[in-house]
Amino acid sequence: MMILIRVVIVAVLGWFGFVLFHEARLQQAMENPDQTRMMLAFIGVILIGLTAGTFIAMSLVPAIGEWVGGMFVNPNEQIEHDPHTEQAHGGKDRVTGLPRGARRAGQVAV
Repeated sequence: MMILIRVVIVAVLGWFGFVLFHEARLQQAMENPDQTRMMLAFIGVILIGLTAGTFIAMSLVPAIGEWVGGMFVNPNEQIEHDPHTEQAHGGKDRVTGLPRGARRAGQVAV
């Protein structure tokens, strides 16, 4: 799922929670409120809050973390190739220290 879909799901859950909370406030303002409706609205708000919180913690936060981490670890910029570093190391590969094209013992060219 994309982050946008997850944000929409959280917004829908928030809207349901707001509607239930508003219904409970309307029942509370009445002279003779229906206690069953108030209790169901209260329980619904609690369950929607738990569902939204779990969804945010388990789905939305890790996706945002991966997106931000990917921007730091894998930027979309090409690394510059500097010909001076090859000359400074005598034409050797900087990682292995072997001359370019040379193979270690046991490596077979494919």
